[in-house]
Amino acid sequence: LLLCSVEAPSVLLDYHLQGGSAVTLAWDAVGARVAVAVAGGPGLADRVCFVPVSLDSAQNGYDQYEASDFHCSEISLPAGAGLADLCVHANPEDGSVFAAAACSDGGLRLLDASPSRNNISVLRTAYSHGVAATSCALSLRDGSVLASGSASGQVVVQAFHTRAAPTSLPSLSHTEVGDVAITGLRYSALRAETLAACDAGGSLQVWDCMAQRHLCRFPDIHKGAAHSLSFSEQNADLLISGGDDEKLIFLDVSSGNTIREVQIEAGVSSMSYHQDGYMLSIGTHERSVLIFDLRKLVQKSKLAEPVARFDWHRQMLPDESNPPG
Repeated sequence: LLLCSVEAPSVLLDYHLQGGSAVTLAWDAVGARVAVAVAGGPGLADRVCFVPVSLDSAQNGYDQYEASDFHCSEISLPAGAGLADLCVHANPEDGSVFAAAACSDGGLRLLDASPSRNNISVLRTAYSHGVAATSCALSLRDGSVLASGSASGQVVVQAFHTRAAPTSLPSLSHTEVGDVAITGLRYSALRAETLAACDAGGSLQVWDCMAQRHLCRFPDIHKGAAHSLSFSEQNADLLISGGDDEKLIFLDVSSGNTIREVQIEAGVSSMSYHQDGYMLSIGTHERSVLIFDLRKLVQKSKLAEPVARFDWHRQMLPDESNPPG
């Protein structure tokens, strides 16, 4: 696990995850922690770890700290769970932190990871898809609704704190290629009921979850799988996606139109869009992390140049095939 400074490219924290590899991560703003989904590998259980990070410590230099200094909180999942995705909702008003884990055994596990608790606990497990769960997202407003996607391309939403039955959202038809797994889910920060998904076939869908209908669909907009997407926190209509085709695609979810396409140097494995509306970080299949200033992106015919880049994953893991999440 690497925590890096964008302003002066350097590693602030190099934390070794013993006995596994990171699948994905999320921020816990209440506990000042990074939540990491760890695939344990043969003979080892998958687990969810919450690693504390301190701004004061970051300014002093994390490389001065040993792993034992970090008092990582973690919970192991049942054998064979197959941790595929992780999302976190932190509520600063009451100090609660909930996480949801999507697993290949079909389980959706809701965790209470509130800092006030001594241990992380599983509150509830649901099997809402009947096949492997591949992606999950907790609603941004209050974290009370969980959206999840599956290996069959189904997306469901459910009030995880109640026993209400999950609601299946309308999906795209992939009759020619069969089931297409959901690879990413994101709620809009500006429109609480708006949810977007990308899939392994390169398609995107956007729903109004309250009305249980599509707002727009973008079938096969990427050539190859789409792996990540993110809404703007400044423009409610703007959605960005990235995939195997080495493209960032900017979409208007109100009109259903493509705004622009930007070519980058490698396929996209993950994405995070800063709340200022300008800075976009991309994890690539080549194990690099690229930072783009959207105000400086060039035309489609030219390769976009990042304003900062981090290649430490490439240096540290020369023989690994897993890109950074």
